Amino acid sequence: MTPNNEGKEAIKKQIIEKSQLLEDAFVKLSNGKAYFGGDGVGYLDVTLGCFLAWTKFVEKHNDVKVFDEVRTPKLVEWVKRIWSHEAFKIDVPSNETLVSFYMMLQTHKPPRAA
Repeated sequence: MTPNNEGKEAIKKQIIEKSQLLEDAFVKLSNGKAYFGGDGVGYLDVTLGCFLAWTKFVEKHNDVKVFDEVRTPKLVEWVKRIWSHEAFKIDVPSNETLVSFYMMLQTHKPPRAA
């Protein structure tokens, strides 16, 4: 079942609220440094960085901006740093790959119980 417009708007609101919480966490944990753990990429940076391709997928296909310069300026900077880091350049799936994977999941997901 696909959420109706009201459901989609509620989900967008949650995404925006949670991204602001993540912004606050970044500011607190980074202590003004480039990454969550400080000057270098740490475990939390890698863990969250792995979700960035999906974040772009969600943004593109749901008309929502997860990170933006007004609400989450520090995370926008962090995303740019992570995307440019050599460790992330190699294995980031393209949007087309994610779309194909998502479509495959949709065709194989079990029906929802009534």
